[in-house]
Amino acid sequence: MKSNKLNKSIKPKKKILFTINAPNLYNVSLENSLEDILSTYLSLCKLNNCNNIYALSTLTHIFLQIFYFTKNIQLTYDCTNKAMCEYYDYLSQFQCPRDAALHAYKKSIYEIPIDWKRNMPELSPLDKMTFTKLNGSVFAIQQMTNQMPLQDIQLQSIHL
Repeated sequence: MKSNKLNKSIKPKKKILFTINAPNLYNVSLENSLEDILSTYLSLCKLNNCNNIYALSTLTHIFLQIFYFTKNIQLTYDCTNKAMCEYYDYLSQFQCPRDAALHAYKKSIYEIPIDWKRNMPELSPLDKMTFTKLNGSVFAIQQMTNQMPLQDIQLQSIHL
């Protein structure tokens, strides 16, 4: 008879869990290009099927706020994705997009330590310019969703 024992040398991959209230994961300056940041944002929008204005607006606010304070794209990705799960879970129970957005904000943005917000290092001129371009590009993506499905939007169609 064959044994049903698992091979002990094979270990499951551990997923790194990021948490928003761990300032040791926050960066002082940006470490990603604008293209990488926008690519991450667009993939989150598509992953979370943000085809209505409430979902897209909620995801956008959470993404931009978390990224502004942490400057860590992986942390931003994970926390935004978790917040959107909270958004859709709440929405499925109570059917109120505005309340679902507030619930998602409480589970994400509101978790950023107040000490970090108050004492965050000032942005460098290059980082300020990148954030300005990021906000403009995100706004352009939101406007594009009025004319075409989100799944059809490509990073190359956004003027950076």
